[in-house]
Amino acid sequence: MRGVFRVFAALFFIFCFFSCSRVPTPTTYEIIVPTDIYAGLSSKGFFKCGRITELYSEKTAREVFSSDKYNVIVVDEAAEAVSPKKKPDNVFALAKVGYGKEMSAAFGGEPSFVAVDERNTLSAEIARTYLYPCVPFAEDIAEPVYCADTDGSNAEWDDASTVATGTPDFYQLADIPAGYVMLPVRANGSVFHADDPDYPLYESKFLKCDFSAAPSEQSTQTEAVRASYDNACVVCTALFNEELLPLVKQKPEPRPDVFFVAAVGDIILSRGVQDAMFYANSPEPVFTDTIPILKNNDFTIGNLEGAVTARTENAQKTYTFKFNKKALPYLKQVGFDYLMLTNNHCYDYGEPGFKDTLSAVAAAGFATSGAGLNKDEAAQFYRTEINGHAVSVLSFGAYPVEQSGFNGKTMAAATEERAGILWESDDVIDMIREEKKTGALIIVNIHGGSEYVRKPTASQRKLYEKVCDAGADVVFGSHPHVLQPIEWYGDSLIFWSLGNFVFPGMEEMPGATDTMIVRIGFVDGRLLYYEKFPAYIDNTAVRLKQ
Repeated sequence: MRGVFRVFAALFFIFCFFSCSRVPTPTTYEIIVPTDIYAGLSSKGFFKCGRITELYSEKTAREVFSSDKYNVIVVDEAAEAVSPKKKPDNVFALAKVGYGKEMSAAFGGEPSFVAVDERNTLSAEIARTYLYPCVPFAEDIAEPVYCADTDGSNAEWDDASTVATGTPDFYQLADIPAGYVMLPVRANGSVFHADDPDYPLYESKFLKCDFSAAPSEQSTQTEAVRASYDNACVVCTALFNEELLPLVKQKPEPRPDVFFVAAVGDIILSRGVQDAMFYANSPEPVFTDTIPILKNNDFTIGNLEGAVTARTENAQKTYTFKFNKKALPYLKQVGFDYLMLTNNHCYDYGEPGFKDTLSAVAAAGFATSGAGLNKDEAAQFYRTEINGHAVSVLSFGAYPVEQSGFNGKTMAAATEERAGILWESDDVIDMIREEKKTGALIIVNIHGGSEYVRKPTASQRKLYEKVCDAGADVVFGSHPHVLQPIEWYGDSLIFWSLGNFVFPGMEEMPGATDTMIVRIGFVDGRLLYYEKFPAYIDNTAVRLKQ
């Protein structure tokens, strides 16, 4: 008897069966699927056209295809053991569909559930979960990059505990604990961050279909079973690809957005610094090998410690600094976007010199805040958007009275009639608290603390922590001229003092030539990346420590 398979509107494919010899009873092929797939197919009305096979109860099986030659059955996974006690020779277990998991090759494993040409296993990735190596925050992270090799030499995976051997723990993005930072991943000679489309650390979930071996000539199955096996595999493959995969395949996990902010300490352009750049017509003699790091950010902050002016009437202070405005473009070339002006040298040439500085910095294309032609202008955040995230930056002064008698609060703070800087106060704390309500990420630069002191003072600590409590995500400190610790406070990161960065003439002051670039990364708006690049001041130049 010759027959042609019926075309089901509920299926995405047509199976055409070629003629073969008459058999006494139809061949029945079983395909066992997980319960959720079985339920999903049922909810789609997938089995409406099929008739219940006589071999199974209505609750356990539904017919997918039928003809005079044979049936292909989808069997509930729970019914795997509900088959008849004595199967007829024309019933054959064709395939079982199930799930599998595999770590990516960067974890040292080679995926085992891969599609193959031979008809023994059919598989496809249906979901991917990205995992990130994380460590508790420390100022100096022993291994700042997680090394993953495809040969597994630096990454072993314990599938039961979901923790890699070695230092870092691995988390999904939403599960990273407070106080932890994420490590960049080095694999195959490249470094990857969380937003990279080729980020290499993930767990794949596969749907796989394991076919039974074809019945042999010596098997108990009938000739009809053997003759129709290949065609049954074709039908099952189409079912897998066109019905089962769309049912369970999940949308790709979106890659998070990442942006980086870098900051350095005090910069002066006098004492031969600007002359070195003018002579070379380049910033390289000064910034040397720090340039690639400074430029590799979305936003870079520096503290410009002095006035940009041509005036000659300086303040009565121990040290006064002024710079040529023609030197500012070199700072732009190396990557600086924002210059902090709320320091104890911004008024070295009085209010006229301060106004010149505001004008020159703006003309050179730099952002700043906490400084203005009056109190209202000084009491403004610099607001920008980076990778779709609102970012607000504020600088203010909080440094003590100098030995020379210079008092920033009374002599440099902006008033209704005088240009100047924003000074610490309860109003500033309220400003930060209100700005946080907008949902912006808050960066605060504070010029405070005591000079040449290696730890934050009690008053410095009280102020900076109050700023964090009000909503600052990160605080960059300056003024002590030496490096101070970096600490996690609640959900905020405090850099108590970034020290000097470009500042000749400090060789006789212990610790004053040690410096660093700090780089922090926000992942979906959360501060998770942290990098510290130690450097040192070499006369008019700054260089990375090797």
